Amino acid sequence: MNFDLIVIGGGVLGAFHAYHALAKGLRVALFEKNDFPVGASVRNFGQVVPSGMVLKWQNYGRRSLEIYKSIQSETDIGIVQNGSIYISSNEEELKLIEELSEINRKNNYESLLLSKEDCLKRFPSVRADYCNGGLFFPEEVSANPQVMIHRIHSYLKRNANYSY
Repeated sequence: MNFDLIVIGGGVLGAFHAYHALAKGLRVALFEKNDFPVGASVRNFGQVVPSGMVLKWQNYGRRSLEIYKSIQSETDIGIVQNGSIYISSNEEELKLIEELSEINRKNNYESLLLSKEDCLKRFPSVRADYCNGGLFFPEEVSANPQVMIHRIHSYLKRNANYSY
């Protein structure tokens, strides 16, 4: 069989290069030296959190959120939309999250500025003596990398133009 793209490495980056190539109708071969990825893809990955990035990179991160959610809507790859929270512990940090809230409002990226009481109610494990407010991003997601990478490979294998 001939391929339009050969990807070396089946980690999260290789798998998503294959995903995007398949979405464009290309024939893809992906090579991984192990039965499944065991390196950084299953140790370091797990959060899709574009909220703290400058606008250019946040836009890439927001597109990533769309892609993960789109795949999750087709098949369970273990993506959980539980959001992310920034907790402030002093007045300087509170001012920073207030500024971040305003930046994200201007960028049309949903965030909720929370009082200390709101944080403690929503997140009971937060220490009351530490928290004085928070900024919550409800659109952000988490993934169990050891589950997700196996499921994304299974998802890709269902495509006739894919070889692993």
